[in-house]
Amino acid sequence: MTDARIARPRVSVIMTAKNEEDLIESAIRSVLDQSFRDFELIVIDDGSTDETPHLLFGLAKAEPRLVWHRCALSIGRVPALNRALSVARGEFIAVMDADDLCLADRLRLQVDHLDAHPEIGFVGCGHDIIDRDGTPLTANRTGISADLLNWMAPFTPPLIHPTGMIRKTVLTSNSIRYRLPEERRASVQDPDPRAGTHGVAEDFDLWQRLASVTDGDVIEGCHFLYRKPVDATSAPRPARRLANTLDIMDIALAKRYTDVLEVQRRTLISVLRDDISLSPGQVSEASRTLRHMRETWIKRRQPSAADQQASARLCARWLMRSLTQRTKTEMVAGTVAMVGSDFGLTVPMVSEVIDTGSRRMKAALSRHE
Repeated sequence: MTDARIARPRVSVIMTAKNEEDLIESAIRSVLDQSFRDFELIVIDDGSTDETPHLLFGLAKAEPRLVWHRCALSIGRVPALNRALSVARGEFIAVMDADDLCLADRLRLQVDHLDAHPEIGFVGCGHDIIDRDGTPLTANRTGISADLLNWMAPFTPPLIHPTGMIRKTVLTSNSIRYRLPEERRASVQDPDPRAGTHGVAEDFDLWQRLASVTDGDVIEGCHFLYRKPVDATSAPRPARRLANTLDIMDIALAKRYTDVLEVQRRTLISVLRDDISLSPGQVSEASRTLRHMRETWIKRRQPSAADQQASARLCARWLMRSLTQRTKTEMVAGTVAMVGSDFGLTVPMVSEVIDTGSRRMKAALSRHE
């Protein structure tokens, strides 16, 4: 362990690592090479058994901004993240993963954005998704306004976890830290006790709690390369992650929309999880519930016309994700017309949403690393 403290930095970049000998050096160098220089990089090695500790030791000898702590035995990702938070001294907390890459201006742009917008408590950035070998897969470079992010937060992670930067005062003044499921409540969808250490969706839990106390947004453009997890499509880890995601969604919606009955909320969540056994009447009820939530959001936030249109398209996308699994053409056609009517979209607009967005939203609900 090394702890060569420098003067208090503006930014603390936190990273956890476990057996990342192949990629951690490039991840760390992408942080150290930032155009913004006033930061510390805190790495918690979570009981690595490969060459990760040796690499960290060598890098820290040459770089006083790199502070690393080694856990002799693995404590798990969530406790490791909280350990990093506990020693972070910066005004802003930037999140980073040991297998991803920051582009050169990421920290500078996010610091400048938070300095220019004191009402914003956290900010993400546009990014590209790459595979383990660095091959480009998908571009997600669209910015997200504070109002639209507020609408999205209870339903889906509004930003990729390692692209986030957070005001530390927001965390401390609201006692927000990373949580395990047992700290939240037992997941009724997944009683497996191992859900506490695998697929806990700690990022979704963090973002929706932050969004309940402050505003956040996402800077457009590509400022980060997010490496798609190797196990992103394998079971059972994503199944546990999805169970925790749905549990977090239920808690968030119950707190925000207190006038919505539990049975209405649960029906909506069943539709959003692609439960194809639901009847057309239940899908219609879910659409009405979501429409009510959106109308409540519009009254509270008074978003721009563009954000209202974007939120309507998101509603259509969320409701129609299971369409490709339905075999009754008349049910599909009827549901498209109903969703369009509920959210002020034409049938072609709803069809376009289905064609361009269903795969992306399904991936958003299952990615929590």
